[in-house]
Amino acid sequence: MGLLDALTSIAGGASAEHHGGADALSQVMQEHPGGMDGILNQLKQNGLGEQVQSWVSPGENKAISPDQVQQGLGQSMMENIAQRAGISPAVASGVIAVVLPLVVSHLSGNSGQPTQQGGLAGLASKIFGA
Repeated sequence: MGLLDALTSIAGGASAEHHGGADALSQVMQEHPGGMDGILNQLKQNGLGEQVQSWVSPGENKAISPDQVQQGLGQSMMENIAQRAGISPAVASGVIAVVLPLVVSHLSGNSGQPTQQGGLAGLASKIFGA
């Protein structure tokens, strides 16, 4: 089973909250200056550079916790995502903690190369049917 198949499988068993969280993340990423690369740079600037590097480099992805998502993206962005999804910021950060490393890794091919701008948004939409 490939990574995309695994992500689709995860989405298939996801709750409405998870679908809403992924859709809201997709929307926020499309609007964020720099798209996905902008989000990754923000995470790096907020202390998660080691994790982000693992997602775009060959090898195992380092996990992030919901608290680290909150730290990396900031309270304002998390509240925006949660509000759009109709879920709590805690649920939103949990969804993002699971989905973001997998999708970034997939889109980058673990090659260390920058991802396509907006690529996560498009993939999240495909995976979660948004």
